[in-house]
Amino acid sequence: MSTTAGKSKADMTEEELRQLEEHEFNTGPLSVLQQSVKNNTQILINCRNNRKLLARVKAFDRHCNMVLENVKEMWTETPKAGKDVFTWRFCHTCAEKYDLTNCLSFR
Repeated sequence: MSTTAGKSKADMTEEELRQLEEHEFNTGPLSVLQQSVKNNTQILINCRNNRKLLARVKAFDRHCNMVLENVKEMWTETPKAGKDVFTWRFCHTCAEKYDLTNCLSFR
């Protein structure tokens, strides 16, 4: 990693780019997803529409697009009269687009 310090990505070789990407996947914010894929652990995803997804990550890319399985989507509905209602639904497999994702955490 020390050989790539201070270099722009345009000046790096293919091997240096591959090493940098591997380093970022293992130590940066994407390491949460990487660990989830390796250990088959569940993660909690807070979406921008104020819904939450509890799921296992099958695959992902550097843009945080994800293929999820055993997905439980949870949200709270507020009827015009009465108390809030907690609602959820289950999906065996789905894809999550990066711009819908707000926050990731281990469960």
